[in-house]
Amino acid sequence: MRPLAILLAISMITVVLCIAAPSGAAVEQRPPPPSIYLMVSVQGDDVLVTWTPVPLDEEYGVNGLNLTRMREMDWMNRTVIAELAPEATSFLDQNVTPGVTYQYRLQVLSDVDHSYYQYWWSTELSIRTDAVAPSAPYELKAEAGGSEVNLTWKTSLDDGGASVYNYTVYMGSNSSDLKPLMNVRSNYNYIDEGCTVRNLTNGQVYFFALQAINPVGASDLSEVVSAKPMPSPWLTVVSDETSFGHFEISVSWSSPGNGNENLTGYILYIDGLEMRTLALDKGLDDRSYFHELHPFGEMLIYRVAAVYDDGNVSYSNTVVLQFAMYEGVGINIEGWLFAGAVALVLVASVVIAWKVRGKR
Repeated sequence: MRPLAILLAISMITVVLCIAAPSGAAVEQRPPPPSIYLMVSVQGDDVLVTWTPVPLDEEYGVNGLNLTRMREMDWMNRTVIAELAPEATSFLDQNVTPGVTYQYRLQVLSDVDHSYYQYWWSTELSIRTDAVAPSAPYELKAEAGGSEVNLTWKTSLDDGGASVYNYTVYMGSNSSDLKPLMNVRSNYNYIDEGCTVRNLTNGQVYFFALQAINPVGASDLSEVVSAKPMPSPWLTVVSDETSFGHFEISVSWSSPGNGNENLTGYILYIDGLEMRTLALDKGLDDRSYFHELHPFGEMLIYRVAAVYDDGNVSYSNTVVLQFAMYEGVGINIEGWLFAGAVALVLVASVVIAWKVRGKR
């Protein structure tokens, strides 16, 4: 019976540890450092790399800069090509081979002991000495909301041999009279890009086109699209965990500011539910929806479109619900892991001691 008593004691200790195990020491909260934006350009047979100034305030603790370079997307061989003073803002790379693509990134070295500052990097740009302007972005789409239009597009299929770092949005009241409106910084590593144009007049049709910019120049204009902003509903999503891992989600929305004038109904979109997009047609007076969920890491995206009698739609705000892999009230994952590790050590100690005693 003695081994059984020992195992019972270990089990009781494990339960206590599971309940009382700390979740970890508090980590000092610091704001992330400011972004540093890189720019590259061809200077004859060389590449000039410039960047926005690094802040020299004492709170950032900057003690140096490392300019790194990678050749032909060789991710395993990024090298430091220059060690620079904190106040430096440019470097001329004279060790380049014509026709080879080089990717540059600046690392900011800081004395601040925080993860934000240990991985303080600039944006990343690539260039070839024979680079040209990029091709136009494609699949430009415009979705209207209340006094705004959301634009999405796919980045240029051909960057011309240099990173597309910016887009210029053109807008006008007709397709033949478009003027530059705003610049949008590229997401760099993503195919899909986008922005929102705000402060527009509801009921007026707007036309949009796009231009991609790389360090060499600008692309041709993309295709032209149009949209008509209209009053839009306001969406509210409430998530309530009624029991462990079980959620009740209530969705509701207001009618647009103009009431139901010229409206024919609504469409509720839920993206990410069962790995698909759910579209529900709703009547004028049916402005709510309820569903239950046992989530396991899902991210659900909700929005509703007001449908007008002329065929135009106006989208609401977007609400995102992100569920963790292990949702639940009071679950301390770190505590369980710590307790498990302690329990394993205790069991191993008992087994070894029992074997040693048996040999005697």
